Amino acid sequence: MSLEASESETTEVRTLKRPKRKVAILFGYDGKDFAGLQQQPKSQSVTTIEDLLLGALVEVGAISVDNGTNVEKNSWTRSGRTDRGVSAARQLISCKIMLEDPRAMVQKLNAVLPSDIRVWDIIPTPKNFNARRTCDSRKYEYALPTYVFRDPPPAAYYGPNSEAPPLPVSDEDITMIQLPISQPTLEDIDCDRRFRATAEQIATFRAIMTSFQGVHNFHNFTLGRSFKDKASVRRMIQIQVLDPEVHDGVEWLRVRLHGQSFMLHQIRKMIGLASLMVRTQTPISIIPETLTSVKLNIPKAPGTGLLMDEPLFQSYNTADKRRIESGKDPIDFSLAAEDIEKFKQHILAGIRQDEMVNHRFGRWARFIDSYSFTFATYLNRDGIVRPCYILGLPLRDSSVDIKDVVDVGNGDDGQQCDEQDQND
Repeated sequence: MSLEASESETTEVRTLKRPKRKVAILFGYDGKDFAGLQQQPKSQSVTTIEDLLLGALVEVGAISVDNGTNVEKNSWTRSGRTDRGVSAARQLISCKIMLEDPRAMVQKLNAVLPSDIRVWDIIPTPKNFNARRTCDSRKYEYALPTYVFRDPPPAAYYGPNSEAPPLPVSDEDITMIQLPISQPTLEDIDCDRRFRATAEQIATFRAIMTSFQGVHNFHNFTLGRSFKDKASVRRMIQIQVLDPEVHDGVEWLRVRLHGQSFMLHQIRKMIGLASLMVRTQTPISIIPETLTSVKLNIPKAPGTGLLMDEPLFQSYNTADKRRIESGKDPIDFSLAAEDIEKFKQHILAGIRQDEMVNHRFGRWARFIDSYSFTFATYLNRDGIVRPCYILGLPLRDSSVDIKDVVDVGNGDDGQQCDEQDQND
């Protein structure tokens, strides 16, 4: 054996045996072209953010090839999960990697990752650090065009006062009934883009959204949870609706939501309900009903408008004994604040551009209108939950598979989470 060959093998063994360190990887991504954050089974044949991030870590030598096929091999945890098409300005995962110089590793990762995934920082942590459990709360943003507040077409059915005739009571499967409401024409799209919400509509939407602040039972705003399930109770710390902005001739609203944790589809259902309430002039008095044991089917707004803004680690940063004793740095995104803000504006611009091209919110609103009888039990100007028989609906309407109704927004396959469920 030659001296050169011996040295090569020794170097390879030394590389493989480099000690691993538990770290927090701070990063962001534009999720519009990905099937969510979380790695999926190979049988799904989809590309996720974690697939590319894990591959990049292998490519730069931070994770061995043997451990580069599955994130679970690397003590991998997330501060939050995002669904297909959903982006994040600030996201955090914790894992074990072979690390020497954090800043050099950030540069290496960004050199091999696509431009729509950016690593902001890598921070060593104590061995027991868990991104999900250590995260105190999370901030999200949602962007939506105000034309979703436009009145529904006359053919929509939101109650006895609707111009649409009542549906006959029959044994026909209600999931097969669809009102004859066409998708938006070019003229409709032009009217949507020129629409400007009234001050009253903005105030109503803001009042609806802020009414969710506090501790409530959100079982109607997720899937698979009952009113009695303790995990249905969540704390919304603050919800803000910013003033309207006009971009490329279209008026937009941005909603900032700060909560301790969020359930599957919770934010999108909150936005969906608030938008449809303004659209149908449903009084805010219906909101307390949605937070009771009454079971309601609430459609979720398109996923493309959702943006994870920041996971917060206040307790870890200020009072975690192991972090302080080990001398580890706090979790802090501020080192890359300027780059993060530019990236966030890039994501928001992409959301608006996607809407200009695909008119997702307009198609979503029309599609909901075509199944408006499904939601007329609570979307009405009386602000009450009506029994089905008053509307002339089959009593089995609660069996409607809402997934068939609400997924037109962005082709969501329903297999991932758009918000992290802290209690799972």
